[in-house]
Amino acid sequence: MYDDLELFHRIAVLIPVYFRPKEDPQLIRDILADTFRHQDLFSPRENILAVVDRDTVAEEILRGAESTDPFHDTRILSLQKNRCKAGAVREGLKLLLENKKLEFFITRDCDGDHFVEDMPRMVSLLERAFKITGNTNLCAMGSRASLDKPMGFVRREWEVLTNDIMTGMLKCRMGRDGRVMDERLWNGLPPDIQSGYRAYSRDAAIIAVECLERLPEDRTILKFACEFEPFVDISLNGGLFVQINRLTLVEQPVSSFADSDFSLEYGSYLKYLAGRLSITAESSLVLFDNALSRCSLFFTDHRDELHRCREIIAGRSIPPPIQPPFV
Repeated sequence: MYDDLELFHRIAVLIPVYFRPKEDPQLIRDILADTFRHQDLFSPRENILAVVDRDTVAEEILRGAESTDPFHDTRILSLQKNRCKAGAVREGLKLLLENKKLEFFITRDCDGDHFVEDMPRMVSLLERAFKITGNTNLCAMGSRASLDKPMGFVRREWEVLTNDIMTGMLKCRMGRDGRVMDERLWNGLPPDIQSGYRAYSRDAAIIAVECLERLPEDRTILKFACEFEPFVDISLNGGLFVQINRLTLVEQPVSSFADSDFSLEYGSYLKYLAGRLSITAESSLVLFDNALSRCSLFFTDHRDELHRCREIIAGRSIPPPIQPPFV
C-alpha cells in the first residue's frame, strides 16, 4: 500500500458523519459500510476517527455495530450540537493532532463517494511534493474527472463559478504581497477546491484547525466554508496545494447539500471572505461577473438565483451584471 510500514502508522483518517433526517436507516447503514470497508488496510484502526455531527440515527448504527460490520470498533467523536461539516472537521483534526506521531491527515466524506483505494496515491503525492519543494505546509486535493455526473449540471456550475470567484479574491490578496498562487502541481486542471477528499500534512492540518475555529457561528457561512477556508489560509501562509485525480460515483446516492440555498449560502460565504481579505464590494462584483461570463448557468432559469447571490455579496440592491452583447 505504501513504501514502508512506518508510514502506515503515521496516517490518520477523519470521516465526518451526517445524513439528512429523511434518509432511510438501511441506506445509511449501507453507505457507512461502503465508506469504512477496507479503511484499516490504509491506516491503523486506532487512527480512524468518525465525527458524528449530531446525527442520532448514524451514531446508533455505528455504536451498535456487529463484529462483521466494516465500521465495527470505530473510534467515535460525537458532537452534541450540529456544527456543519466545517465544525466536524475542525473538532476531528484537533483531536487527531494530539497524537504527535501522526504526520498525514486524510478527510473523507461519508457519502460513499471517496474511494479508500485513492488514499495511498494522495499521501504519496504529498511526500513527492515535499521532496521537490521542501515545503512542509502541504495539502493534496482529490480532483474529480467529472462534476456533473456525480452532482448534476446545476451544482457543477455553482462549484465552478464559486471556485473561480474565490481564487480571484485570493490572488488579489496575495498580489498585495507580491506573491502569486503556485499552480504547478495542480495536474494541469482547474482546482477542485470543493472536493472533500484531502490529505493534509501536519503543518497544514494545524492551519486548517485555526482558520475553521475563526469562522462565525453563522450556518449560511459555515455551509460551504469547510474546504474554502483551509485553501485560503494554507495558501496565505506559504503552503502548497497539489492535486491528483480520484474516483467519484456517478449519481451520488445521498448528499447533505441537496436542500441547499446556493444563492444565500455561497453569497454569504463569499461576502465574509471578501471582508476578511479586504476585497471591496465593487471588486468582488467584478470578480463575480468575470466568472459569470464563463458560466453556462447564467443562460438558464437560474439567472435570478445568480443575481440574488451577487446582491448578497454587494450587501444592497444592484443592477444586473454587465454581459458582452455577442460571443
